[in-house]
Amino acid sequence: MSFEIRLGVRAFRQAGPGSYLIAVDPSHSTGFLWANPWPGRIGTLNARFLPYANANRMILSTASLVTPRTIFFVADPEVIKQVASDRTGIYEKDPQTYQVLNVYGHNIVSSNSLLWKKQRDAARSAFSEGHAQLMWKESCFAVREAIALLGAGKTPQTIDIPVFLRKVVLTAMSAGSYGRRLSYGTDIQDVTPHGFTQPFGVSLQTASEYMVPKWAIPRIAYKLPIPALQKFLSHMTRSYDELAKHFQGMIEETRLTLDQDDNFKESDDLYYNNLLRRLVAANTLEKHPSKRLTDKELLSNVYIFLLAGHETSAHTLSFILAHLALYPEVQNKVYEEIIGVWPTEEDAIFGTEEYTLAVIRESLRHFPVAPRLPKVALRDTILHSKGHGEFQPVTHVVPKGSVVLFGGVKTRKNSVRNGLLIRQIIAGLVMPSLPFSAGSRSCIGQRSGQAQIIGIMANLLRFYEIVPPSDLVDLPFAQRRDALLKCWLGSSLSPSDIKLVFSPRVKQL
Repeated sequence: MSFEIRLGVRAFRQAGPGSYLIAVDPSHSTGFLWANPWPGRIGTLNARFLPYANANRMILSTASLVTPRTIFFVADPEVIKQVASDRTGIYEKDPQTYQVLNVYGHNIVSSNSLLWKKQRDAARSAFSEGHAQLMWKESCFAVREAIALLGAGKTPQTIDIPVFLRKVVLTAMSAGSYGRRLSYGTDIQDVTPHGFTQPFGVSLQTASEYMVPKWAIPRIAYKLPIPALQKFLSHMTRSYDELAKHFQGMIEETRLTLDQDDNFKESDDLYYNNLLRRLVAANTLEKHPSKRLTDKELLSNVYIFLLAGHETSAHTLSFILAHLALYPEVQNKVYEEIIGVWPTEEDAIFGTEEYTLAVIRESLRHFPVAPRLPKVALRDTILHSKGHGEFQPVTHVVPKGSVVLFGGVKTRKNSVRNGLLIRQIIAGLVMPSLPFSAGSRSCIGQRSGQAQIIGIMANLLRFYEIVPPSDLVDLPFAQRRDALLKCWLGSSLSPSDIKLVFSPRVKQL
């Protein structure tokens, strides 16, 4: 530890102008634990743009005491674009940040270079337009089942939005991703197969709930003689082991059914377009053995698509619904578009809702899925910010191995690119945004995610007007907004506590 601290101090001395010494590396996999320790400090989530404004610089250099490397925080959109779109081999995704995602092995999110390209090519054909349409249908199915259990829009109800949406999204993803349709209304229980200790639905739900503890708890904790902790870790480990067995069995079963396609109708979307089948089929049909994914890589990617699709969609939807409750005029316009595009539920076709998609993008601009995007420098290079208004121009020498850290929250709070109101953005003004990462490593399942979000959002708005709870209604707008939009940094940007009232619409078409 003392050796690392000495290296950290050396990195600080080399960091250049506008330097800060910080306790924890925020680009490290456990950096989320330090998202909100001291308000306003560089590296904390709630600091947003304040440290840049205080320093009059749009690039800040830091060094951590415990990870001996220089970390450059960037809020200049032009510099971010330069780094994110780099195709010269100067920067790559920081492997230290994403190694915790290798629960079952390397995958498309944690890999770099040729290994990433192999996994990207395998996944690209799986995320087809057919899969996006399937996610739309299954999301509509799942949320309508949930609405029916809420009383089909007959009485106002206060809903814990993140909890409600995680269950709806998980129900939809089980069908769209794995071809296993579970019921929202039965607490996603299903049959326990022979040789298993948990049904697929239970393993899926438990693993999704334990994602953050799974990669945040250090290995040493598994040896601590604390009964309550060991009971928790044992349950978590069993669920992940069971989920792996379920996934492996489903992969083998899918391989066997590829030769039986003639037994299924082409209209059977649940069979033909579920993500697992498309991924296994593309991998099986690959002629070059070196380009095929191993079973371990298939398993890891099947898991990472659950991680990337479940929490991110549920959390994004939570922030969107909170925004709609805060801006009722925007909510009304979205509702009018939904009713205009889909006069009845049976008419609904994904892909024709321009205004609704604009609202989603604007909410993502304020609350991006990945608020921190670290890149590591593979060789010595330079970062230069030209300066804007009161901000000074600054040039930094970036040594090999340094981290360049940027993210959508800081870019959105950049006072040079003034954060306008949602209604102004939708009127046609364009603002910098990093909703689904950036550059060549942007989200490969973006369209499927949008289909899921719009399907759930549209069906909810058809039945309900979404409003703030009674204890927030009389507060000034700024306090109401801050209360609804509190967040923390876990595996993605996560809502702290969003409770909204689903108030039945007077007229439902």
